[in-house]
Amino acid sequence: MKFIFKLLKLLGILISTFLILLFGTFIYLKPQWKGKISAKEMNVFTEQILVTPKADSSFVLLYQKLFPENLKGDFLTTKLLTGSSNMCSRATFFCTNTISMTIPEKISFFQELESRVAQEDCLNCYLERYDFLNQAIGLEKASEVYFQKNTKDLNLEEQLTIIVMLKNLSYYNPKRRPEIVEKEVLKLKSMLAKLTN
Repeated sequence: MKFIFKLLKLLGILISTFLILLFGTFIYLKPQWKGKISAKEMNVFTEQILVTPKADSSFVLLYQKLFPENLKGDFLTTKLLTGSSNMCSRATFFCTNTISMTIPEKISFFQELESRVAQEDCLNCYLERYDFLNQAIGLEKASEVYFQKNTKDLNLEEQLTIIVMLKNLSYYNPKRRPEIVEKEVLKLKSMLAKLTN
């Protein structure tokens, strides 16, 4: 009986210590972004994301269906659990310099940003500012350059091609490597079929 009591007491101490460390880390990280970006710059950046025109809803829904992990969670958990970045971290490449930030500054910056904007707003910002090469900046321009259509008129295969291009444009370039892009589009079609069933 004494052994169980001592074990429970030790467990309580360990849990308390963990919670204190977790809370202390949060308090330490919260203001870290302010060393690199002023509050005014953060407000301007947030506003840039929020006023970005909404992308075509069918395209956004397709992206959300294929890559829901990019639109969920905060920067830290997404990075730790999946190794990839969420939309807010991708959208920042176009508006502010996070490259020179330390890891605590980045964590703090994205926590602050994600408290102000939704991942879907960041996706719109990302799609609006992404450089698809061939003087096609943004989703609408890419649709015109690569398919001579408006985004809302793209068929499924064309939408998937643009989504593939978002993964790594230098590798998945339909003008330079159409066969590689086509293989990746087929993979996404198969993935979409599995998700639909």
